[in-house]
Amino acid sequence: MSEQQARHAMVASIGRALADETCLCVIDALMEQPQTPQQLAAALQTDDESIARALQLLRQAGLLLRRQDPADDVESLSPFGVYGARTALCEVLATTHEDGQCAKCGGCQ
Repeated sequence: MSEQQARHAMVASIGRALADETCLCVIDALMEQPQTPQQLAAALQTDDESIARALQLLRQAGLLLRRQDPADDVESLSPFGVYGARTALCEVLATTHEDGQCAKCGGCQ
């Protein structure tokens, strides 16, 4: 896989996670504090299956850290993952000629 293909795959996985309403609710909840999947399901008043799917999407996007606690798995947002996602999305979105940010054409600079 080329570097460009890898970047596209990463941005696509981030997009899938951010397009899922449950994922966005999980992100909001984890911004408050790390939580177990059971705590997330209770806080968001949803079923374990929906939380498990959202956590899987967020992990695939690199947005979560899982801490193995003796009692439970605790999920938290990954600062590096969030920064990487933000950077990747900014690169994708900043490729229009209208905003003068197109780094690829050379004419915008």
